[in-house]
Amino acid sequence: MYKVMLVDDDYPVIELLSEAIPWEELGLRLIGTHDNGLDAWEQARMDLPDIVITDIGMPKMNGLEFIGLLKKEKPNVRVAILSCHSEFQFAQQAMRMNVQEYLLKDTLNPVDLERLLGQFKESLDTEQQVSGQQSRLLHMVDETREVRKEQWIRNFLHQPVLSPQEWRKEAASYGLLEEGSSCIAAVGRVESFRQAKLRFLSVQTLRFAINNVLEEVMQSLHIQGLHIGYGSKESILLFSYRPDLKTNVYDQIAIALKTIQEALLKTLKLQMSFVIGDSADSPEELKAKLLPLLENDAQRFYQIPGSMIRKKASKPAETGSGSVYFL
Repeated sequence: MYKVMLVDDDYPVIELLSEAIPWEELGLRLIGTHDNGLDAWEQARMDLPDIVITDIGMPKMNGLEFIGLLKKEKPNVRVAILSCHSEFQFAQQAMRMNVQEYLLKDTLNPVDLERLLGQFKESLDTEQQVSGQQSRLLHMVDETREVRKEQWIRNFLHQPVLSPQEWRKEAASYGLLEEGSSCIAAVGRVESFRQAKLRFLSVQTLRFAINNVLEEVMQSLHIQGLHIGYGSKESILLFSYRPDLKTNVYDQIAIALKTIQEALLKTLKLQMSFVIGDSADSPEELKAKLLPLLENDAQRFYQIPGSMIRKKASKPAETGSGSVYFL
């Protein structure tokens, strides 16, 4: 139901409209009645209405001030002004604020207001339907992009690379292995996957939620990276960089992965562990170093939940953001 608020310092008007309008039959819910704009605004800040019917001249805060504040928070709120002939100049100002209707109290008939509320609801329904269609289309685009990325990496890993040049061209479209750059892969796995799947009701919903968080975090990182959802439990992260003696790229990757872990824990209450591979300068090298990360069951068995480990070396190495353990 859409939420409606009545604001008027003329109590008989509030009483009449509250009782004469069949709110629920119209698919509406009256969430508040107020005799001044300030009290109405205090409630609106906590519970934004979809429709407002308000007087103009009121104590503490007039109707125009209230509408101005409300539209900053909710530009598509529907507004009808209740007022008198003597306030017509204010009505003109209200129209400039994109107020949908101006009703005169002297000739007000609840039936007319009921008809107007029906029009408001119809327009809100249409707006909601269009918004829902746009959201579904965007969701479909996102899903298609994620499926395409996963299929691309699966083909790369499990089929012969017939044309490294063509593969490099597609990789470059993702910002990977461009001229003079190298790539380091990391594989993340969701801890307590069975419980996570039950909490999100389906693997698809869980995967969608993880993809959204990782995509958002990856866009904010200081190192260029690509996230690819791989199956139900794994996420592949490919970090692209230009070798530089002054910069320890593993420190940057550790910071990036720690940021991802914190975001997943805070947003979805999920824990993810990572295994980090070695640097690769070509498609063949990347394939050779990524496959063992995905198949490394023995190493994962000993991995501490929520940790980051490298698949090489013999001693722990501390980074600026957290510990990366080398096995």
